[in-house]
Amino acid sequence: SNNGFSMHYPEVYHKPIVFQHAAGRVQWQWAPEQQTVFVGSDYASLSGDPGEARGSFWLHLPLAGADFHSELYLSIGLRNSAAQYRNMFIPYILPKDLLAWLNNSIGDADLPAAGFLYRGGLTGTEAKESAIQFFGDIRNGDLKFHPDWPPLKNIDARLLVDNHNAYIRASRATLYDTAIDAAHIAVLEQPKGLTININGRAHGSPDDGLRLLRESPLHHAIGNGMDAWKMPQGSLETALQLQIPLSGAPLPQTENVLLTLNNAQLDMHDLRLPFRQINSQLSYDSDNGLQAPSIKASLFNKPVTANIVSKKSAQGTVVQVTANSSANISDIATWSAITPLKMLSGSADYSLQLQLNPSNAAQTASIGQLQVSSTLQNVEAPLPAPFTKQRGSKTPFTLTVDLLRNNQQTYRFNYNQQIFGTLAAHNGALTGGDIQLLGSPTITPNVDGKLFIHGSLPSADIQQWIDLITSHNKLSTNNSNNDNPNTLFPSVSINTQ
Repeated sequence: SNNGFSMHYPEVYHKPIVFQHAAGRVQWQWAPEQQTVFVGSDYASLSGDPGEARGSFWLHLPLAGADFHSELYLSIGLRNSAAQYRNMFIPYILPKDLLAWLNNSIGDADLPAAGFLYRGGLTGTEAKESAIQFFGDIRNGDLKFHPDWPPLKNIDARLLVDNHNAYIRASRATLYDTAIDAAHIAVLEQPKGLTININGRAHGSPDDGLRLLRESPLHHAIGNGMDAWKMPQGSLETALQLQIPLSGAPLPQTENVLLTLNNAQLDMHDLRLPFRQINSQLSYDSDNGLQAPSIKASLFNKPVTANIVSKKSAQGTVVQVTANSSANISDIATWSAITPLKMLSGSADYSLQLQLNPSNAAQTASIGQLQVSSTLQNVEAPLPAPFTKQRGSKTPFTLTVDLLRNNQQTYRFNYNQQIFGTLAAHNGALTGGDIQLLGSPTITPNVDGKLFIHGSLPSADIQQWIDLITSHNKLSTNNSNNDNPNTLFPSVSINTQ
């Protein structure tokens, strides 16, 4: 027939199965002695909008008074079809949650090969006990397996709907610019609702890994502390296992992720810290949070050893990064944009601890906090008395950086309980501050673009202070020639009473 061919089983399908062309033979057999009518076909050739097909069917229809039920067998194989036609072959008698997932998750895709098999009754009760299978070879498709997770693009996969469950085995896909090497997705019926189980492997850019942390449910667990970070270089290998409940399924949501970083670069824009040559294996799971027992990296051209642990709190999971390294004071001065530090010399061993608060912490709380401590043993500070420090002596120094919302930071430092500083910054640029000599630290920093240094000294050698200010102003003049936007104060003057 070139005038169209259709089959419609309203207890199983909302709409007819329609092809524009059909060639084949349909047979009818009236068997009153068996109280039945048989209707069937050999393998027919079909073609039309859904693609090219070969199929067969038979019907076993009881006559009035028969003691058995109707039965349908339908088998169709498709070529050169598209995902938009899948609902023509998938019966509406499947669980509503599964049908909704199939409709919402699988986007545009080519189906070079597909097939459908149905065997079961034609009345409502019998149809629900039927055997239903659908498979499709998906090419160049999109898969949004859950609205809270980013979609997979350019997917090549095999879809199988087997009664009340669905399975997808992907041989290729992309997540952002990351290549998915293999993925297996199982959508399983539960006593109530569904669960999505996902296993996958991928390799690609570390920056895609950070983006996934920001744009998935992992962000709720990790918090906002990494939102301003970038990883423009290196490679990332990922292995992932997820269990996601849908429609009230009585199972927990779980995530297990294993990350391997190779020669990666991390730029913490909020702290202006440039980590290089990062090599580490990190893991995240729902019970233990983010963990990394051994991280090797470079900061200020010095080797860094670090680790990451996560701890549960009343508000969520707190991520703590601990690191140890050393740095030249000149690099510290450049990083902090505090010109007076350039008057010091030497290098300092230090310990660093970064705490990232959970994303559901109170809106007034900080996103996190960085703490740095050092004895400054190999640093020389040619400051006037009583602040002078010779190389080889130990002088306690601590720096605390509060990471606030809206990409604001507050820097607080303590030099030997003699000099206290509080500085404010926005988007990594200093906006003002106060330094107190021999007094109580200022709690709230000045933010009008100026640095105030004040204090009360029992005695002072004025010439030493004048020489110090002169040296500082020369450094500031050189710094202004470099047009450094982070420089707070171009020059300093001194008043005496």
